[in-house]
Parts: sequence; structure tokens; C-alpha cells
Amino acid sequence: MHCASCVSLIERRLKKLDGVGSVNVNLATNKGTVEYDEAKAGPEDFVKAIKAVGYGAQINGPSAGLGDKGIRSEGEGVDREKDEREKEIWDLKKRVKYSALLTVPVVALALPEMLKGILPLEYPQFLMENMALLQFLLSTPVMYINRDFFTRGLRALASGSPSMDTLVAIGVGTAYLYSVIVGCGAVSGNIYFETAALLLTFIV
Repeated sequence: MHCASCVSLIERRLKKLDGVGSVNVNLATNKGTVEYDEAKAGPEDFVKAIKAVGYGAQINGPSAGLGDKGIRSEGEGVDREKDEREKEIWDLKKRVKYSALLTVPVVALALPEMLKGILPLEYPQFLMENMALLQFLLSTPVMYINRDFFTRGLRALASGSPSMDTLVAIGVGTAYLYSVIVGCGAVSGNIYFETAALLLTFIV
């Protein structure tokens, strides 16, 4: 989860389930509690509902992660959550690093067009003639590295509960796809690969 919109989306989704009473999702801790009728719903239903809108979830409590005797100590739960949080932070750092390394040259290539009429800037002829292709090759990996924005956003849209991820997916996706169409020569116009890559890198 990234913002209050994500929390609201998950809470609304869970409350739609039959048998669910109250739902409380905490953004800071990435945890949620659900009061429900065990005869009508269960933890597996909650996980399925959350995944349907593009987020991951796992069950914490007596029904999950039990040892041989059906008991899990509080320390075990804390350690597991700490390890998962550290892994998430590490993965996020890698995404930012690789996205930035690819986005910087895309923005650099776009400078002549961005500064047109303000500051004359010319690159070697080879770069100018293959500008769209080079920006496409550099920005496409950024789209892939941050593909979870698109999966979460489109799933949320399909479920009838659009989120901030939906806004990002539509905005960035439109800039990228339009640039691909322009780059292929199907229509005339400017390319915005640097915009798509820069937005994703900034938001991550």
C-alpha cells in the first residue's frame, strides 16, 4: 500500500464480502483487522478479495503460520514481519536504482526537444535520427520494472474501485503508448517516453 486511497480501496472491497462486519486497515503497519461471521466468510476469502484489486496479502493469527503444535510465538511473527519488511525495502531500493539509471539517459536524449526555442542543443546525427528508438529501448525496461503499478491499477479499475495506481497506470500508460505510436510513424507528434519513465521513477 502506498497511500490512504489504497487503504480505502481494500477496506471497501472487504466490506462487500458477505458476513464481514467491520474492517480496519492500517497504512503505517501494513496490517488490517476484520470482524466477520465465520459461517459466511473466512481469511482465505479476504486474501482472495485483496488480491483481486491488485495487492498482496497473507493471514496473520491463529489460522496461519502454525507450528507442529498449532502454536506460533509472538517473536516468530515479529521476526517474519521484520524479514518481509526488509526484503520489501531492499526490492524497492533496487527498483529505484535501476529505474533512475535508465531514466536519466532518456531525459538527456529528450533535452533538445524540451529546450527547443530556449536553448539550442544538438546531438550527433545518429542520435537525432534514432531518438524515438533509443528512448523506447531505455524507457521500456522502466515500465517493466514498475509493472505492479499497472497490474494493481487495472485490477482496481476492473473491480469498479479505481485507486491512485489506476491514475498512474492510465497517465503513464497513455504517454508511453502514444509515444510508441508516434515512434512507429502511425501519427505525427511528439514522443513522451521521458515523461512516462520520469513519472514512474519519481513515484516509486
